[in-house]
Amino acid sequence: VEENPVSTYLRLVSVPCEISYSLPVGYALKKGVGVELFSGKDTVLFAYGPVMLTEAFRAREALLKEGIELAIINSPWLNIVDSSWLRTAVSDKKMVVTLDDHYTRFGAGEMIAAEIARLRIPCVVLSLGFTDIPECGQPDEVLTFHHLDGLSVAKAIKKARNGMKAAVKRSSNL
Repeated sequence: VEENPVSTYLRLVSVPCEISYSLPVGYALKKGVGVELFSGKDTVLFAYGPVMLTEAFRAREALLKEGIELAIINSPWLNIVDSSWLRTAVSDKKMVVTLDDHYTRFGAGEMIAAEIARLRIPCVVLSLGFTDIPECGQPDEVLTFHHLDGLSVAKAIKKARNGMKAAVKRSSNL
């Protein structure tokens, strides 16, 4: 906030939540750049904030039990992404997952997906978030109802990965 010459928006968490990760030692916020919290092979998930990053971590734990290594990137910028950083972050990934705790439309996930398209990075993008007015309830109830809790996210990733494999198999039979 002290270094930004323009308006700054801070989103604060108003409910208690578990923190299942920590930022790397020496991490410094850089405009449009995220930070990898966990490494993984061919699938990377972008999320932000303690609530969604914790759900991302839970999804990673569920997928690890099935031998799937999910990379997780904390992407604290909701309206800007550094193109060269993004290219490096996803260049070796077959699937990019974005996890928003608000509408997918005009959210951080859509911005990341659009930039991936502009850069012509060959990968599948799975955008998870709200598509309608969220139900009322405690945060964990709302996330579960809308399939944005860790277990639901893991299931969506697994389903999308299976769809990718089936598509590759069909194209190899041509």
